[in-house]
Amino acid sequence: MFDDAALQDAIERADLPSADAAVLSVQIEGGFEDYLLLPARKGRLAYLFAAHAGELQMVALRPPAASSAPRRAVMCSICMHVLPGSGIGMWTNAPMGDRQSVVGDWVCRGFECKDRIAGRLAVPTRLQLNETLPLEWRRRRMLSRLDRLIGRWLAVAEADGFR
Repeated sequence: MFDDAALQDAIERADLPSADAAVLSVQIEGGFEDYLLLPARKGRLAYLFAAHAGELQMVALRPPAASSAPRRAVMCSICMHVLPGSGIGMWTNAPMGDRQSVVGDWVCRGFECKDRIAGRLAVPTRLQLNETLPLEWRRRRMLSRLDRLIGRWLAVAEADGFR
């Protein structure tokens, strides 16, 4: 669980537009667990806040386009649920400046991974593999896979000179 001070520090380091920062501070009253996604508004970037290397990090992401849905079911690279094309999308880091290094992966279209893992969001049962791991192990696996993906996004930003 992250507290408001850690999130406020991450917001300042991210240099978010003030309107986005205001929306974010309303959404996180009392802290949050695992990760927090500030969804993109029309034509804007989404911001993902999560732990990486012991610190709260922010990654600017380009959300999947509505027309980018795959034609067949695809497995989310974070929560490992198989979803129809309409429920999954290619999330990519947002290229900055004149550098165009982009890394992407198939993730739940609305980043609902933690809700799917916890059972708060239904998943199409005919597409799922038989999962026998306890809830806490699935949650740890999700966080590990998210950490790896954030590491890839941050490495690209660093290689391009933006960290």
